[in-house]
Amino acid sequence: MTAETRAHAAPRDLKLWVARGLAALLIGAGLLAAAFAIRRAETAPRTESAELAATTIPVSALAPGRVVEVAVQNNARVQAGDVLFRIDPEVYELRVAQARAALRTAQAAADDRARMVENELSALEISQAQVIRAQNNLALAQASLRRLENLLPQGFVTAQEVDTARTLAEDAEVTLNEALTAQRMAEVRVGTLDAAEAQVALARATLALAERELADTEVVARVDGVVTGLNLGVGAIVAPGAPLFTLIDTSEWRATAFFRETALRHIRVGAPADVFVLQEPDRRIRGRVQSIAAGIRSQDEISVLGLPVVPSALDWVRVANRFPVEIVLEDPPEDLMRLGASAAVVVRPGRAGEHD
Repeated sequence: MTAETRAHAAPRDLKLWVARGLAALLIGAGLLAAAFAIRRAETAPRTESAELAATTIPVSALAPGRVVEVAVQNNARVQAGDVLFRIDPEVYELRVAQARAALRTAQAAADDRARMVENELSALEISQAQVIRAQNNLALAQASLRRLENLLPQGFVTAQEVDTARTLAEDAEVTLNEALTAQRMAEVRVGTLDAAEAQVALARATLALAERELADTEVVARVDGVVTGLNLGVGAIVAPGAPLFTLIDTSEWRATAFFRETALRHIRVGAPADVFVLQEPDRRIRGRVQSIAAGIRSQDEISVLGLPVVPSALDWVRVANRFPVEIVLEDPPEDLMRLGASAAVVVRPGRAGEHD
């Protein structure tokens, strides 16, 4: 090789070594990035498959009737106790008036019965006093008769006096029997207030039910929330228990994140998490892992008499299933909270109570 050839080859060798060095650096950087990504995925699992969730409460009427007022609009925010809609109360007001009248009638009948029982008790007391008086008179008459009978043989009294005493004793015995009969009749006539008091209790219960039904004509929000799915107008006839629209409970918002089962071992209940709503993906919302699903049901799983049907096809590539993980949001921004909104979730390492 001549000097001129070596002079031309040297730059080519230098370029080759530089290219190889750059390639090695790029490969190394790629490996480091891949290792960092794998490590990151293990220590801070991330998923783009998540959505916002909240408790939904179907709103229905408890009393049947015709709607006379709808006090809210669709997507309106309400507080617990706010009136949502009203049902025509006329029939229920009449039932309350009827129940109140029935209660007054039952109470008046109970008062009359109480006075009757009081009179019957007074009559019984009088008959008992008459029995005691008759018993005393009989004892006195019998004692007089015995005393006179003892004096008759000695001639101190006449036979007429003894006969008179005997007649008085017999009359006293008859009077006692009559007093005893009157006492037994008075005892039978004395009644109780049980039936009257039962009627009063029944009337009060009927009134309470009527008042409850009247109160049910005004349907109120049970929790703070947002009205959705409202398609109810004045004049509509509603039935008890039939869902009319939905109230989204805004007291607690969650993110349901679907993680591959291979990532679940890196997720712990109570671990801090970051939620990014698709509407504003740069805005971080803090949260906590509330729960990890214990199981899911495959779409291919069909149960016949309790036995699973195994598909005949064989999957050579095993795909990891996704399990829902519930994230409770902390101080969620009201403007981003929409049921079913798409989100991304990152679960960060840490214990309960820790946050970056």
